[in-house]
Amino acid sequence: MLALLLMTLASVVAVPGQTAEAATVATAEEPERSEAEEGQLLFGIYCTSCHGSAGKGDGPTAKSLNSRPADLTRLSRDNDGEFPTARVIMSIDGRNRIPGHTKNQMPIWGLSLQESSTDTNQEQQVREKILHLVDYLKKIQEGVD
Repeated sequence: MLALLLMTLASVVAVPGQTAEAATVATAEEPERSEAEEGQLLFGIYCTSCHGSAGKGDGPTAKSLNSRPADLTRLSRDNDGEFPTARVIMSIDGRNRIPGHTKNQMPIWGLSLQESSTDTNQEQQVREKILHLVDYLKKIQEGVD
């Protein structure tokens, strides 16, 4: 998906002296990211302001919140050594929360991860982004064998 976006951008943004076809070919040769690498990119965009670049809950906006953001490197350790995949997916998505019944200050990313420039059903793309984030979070777990 990202490769397609880059190819589209390359065909629109011309480098002086380079044809659109050459730019597209050069962009298409870039290696694809793994799910965890894609998740790390998404984490950098959406999560670091609260959770910090290392996921420890110490991002620049953390002090302004009513409760400290979770240390995302301890999810497995705090769950008897097992990564709580379903709970993390639901927490990131957030669309199933009942308003007024939770103290959670985390944004509803299931809505924010949608592309506002299209009116198509984006459920599959949102789920993929959330799963990429989960793959990355699994990689940064500490204190687990």
